[in-house]
Amino acid sequence: MNLAAFAMSFVLNYQDGPENEGNWLNGMSSLFPRYESLMTPANTTFILTKVILILEGVFAVVQLLPKYRGNHLVQECVKHWYFVLAFTQLLWSLDLNIENMWGSVVSTLFMGVMFATVSMILVSQAKSSDSATQTPEEYWLLRFPFNVHCGFIMANFIASINAMFVQIGFGALTQFISGFISLAIFVLAGYKFLFMNGPRANYAIPTVLAFYAVSRNKIKEFFSI
Repeated sequence: MNLAAFAMSFVLNYQDGPENEGNWLNGMSSLFPRYESLMTPANTTFILTKVILILEGVFAVVQLLPKYRGNHLVQECVKHWYFVLAFTQLLWSLDLNIENMWGSVVSTLFMGVMFATVSMILVSQAKSSDSATQTPEEYWLLRFPFNVHCGFIMANFIASINAMFVQIGFGALTQFISGFISLAIFVLAGYKFLFMNGPRANYAIPTVLAFYAVSRNKIKEFFSI
């Protein structure tokens, strides 16, 4: 099931970026130029889809090996959630071709489901992991890929909400307030994972959020109106 999930993710994301524009199947970066908002990220964020694809490709192979296939981080934590995540992205990709208000609303709902599923993996792995006995290999091979993916999906979910406001036709002031609140959520999430994450800080998610927030394509345009 995890191998099938990676296969779906690979088809959707291996050409993710400007070169994928106009294709029937869309990667995450297809959201950015479709409905631009104050939370539209710089083009450099496209590289995150490739990083996630590599990390989860390693996971998909490693979790088949005898040493890891019975590991509780795979069997009891990832379970079917990775497959649900990939299948939801497939539905999201198809829905993104519907360029109207309802398509944008449904797209945001699918993004919320993706965030919920990858969060289920993270929470389950965190609860069942003992920092005293967990090996570095278990963290980097079985947990780290989903940490990076969670940060990216969280950022895209927030960006998708802002894009939905643009599609619905909310005014500039509402879009500005929404963008400000979104960046505040980034800061609060980063603080939580760095300083309120139990005995060990989570550096992966704040790093992804910081990278995502480095450049906003639309802020300069907004203030030049």
